[in-house]
Amino acid sequence: MTSASVEIPGSLIAGDARLDAHLVYSSVRGGDRLEATNVDQADSKQLIEAYLRDQPVRATVLGPVYFMENALNLGFSRLGDGVLANPLTPGKPLDQVSVLDIAGLAVHAVENPDELVGERIDIASDRVTGQEAARILSEVLGREIPYQQLPLDMVRQWADGSFRTAS
Repeated sequence: MTSASVEIPGSLIAGDARLDAHLVYSSVRGGDRLEATNVDQADSKQLIEAYLRDQPVRATVLGPVYFMENALNLGFSRLGDGVLANPLTPGKPLDQVSVLDIAGLAVHAVENPDELVGERIDIASDRVTGQEAARILSEVLGREIPYQQLPLDMVRQWADGSFRTAS
């Protein structure tokens, strides 16, 4: 079962539940566009956002970018092997957000619905390259963490296997 088939029914039910409630929905950056990404999670969020736009529901949509905490997925990031691995070239900047920043904005939206109802907010906390992220991790951990670019074929293999369910 794909993440799209799991997420969509529950989200549509939430959107239909109470029209007087304030729904705060966590989507993805770009989830307001209807363009196939071939990433089940992103495509499902686009469909949910399109559905919500057509409903008379009071909603705030948050569009977080890449989670900083993905570096803690030791199988993908290879941080457990002493390197920081990612498919991006070492100097390519990547917008990132902390889950704490997402939670903070979600709490603000819940506590102040009239301020943010009807809004769609893309969220990014920082923008760093792979080399910069490795340098920061090296400083925090007190040992050298080199950056390594993952081959895209390897990422595709993981995406087709069990890694996909880790999101």
